[in-house]
Amino acid sequence: MSAAHREQLRSGGAMDPGAADPNPQKLAAFLRWQALRVAGPLREIAQDSATGPIPVAAAHAAEGLHRLLGVIAAGQVPSVEKVEQSAGEMRQARQCLQNAIANVDILLEMLAVFDGLDD
Repeated sequence: MSAAHREQLRSGGAMDPGAADPNPQKLAAFLRWQALRVAGPLREIAQDSATGPIPVAAAHAAEGLHRLLGVIAAGQVPSVEKVEQSAGEMRQARQCLQNAIANVDILLEMLAVFDGLDD
């Protein structure tokens, strides 16, 4: 499995030919793209009015991950402009993750009603 993951990183451009480890910024950009691939369908599922809180939470979490990976892909020693941009992205990522937690909490509260029924 590890070899398959490394080959995926190589073919995705996150690893330079002959390198033992992926380039951190290239890896973050590759993973960001992967998160975007997951987030799109999750957002579509979440648009359905019959969708419960878990797919909505997953969509929020995927967007938060996408934003955090964008901050990483910007580099470890960013310019002043990148720091300001990164701070905004991190705030938006935080909000996405808080929204994900809120949706999980909704389902847990709904399920708490059933906890006492088995007694």
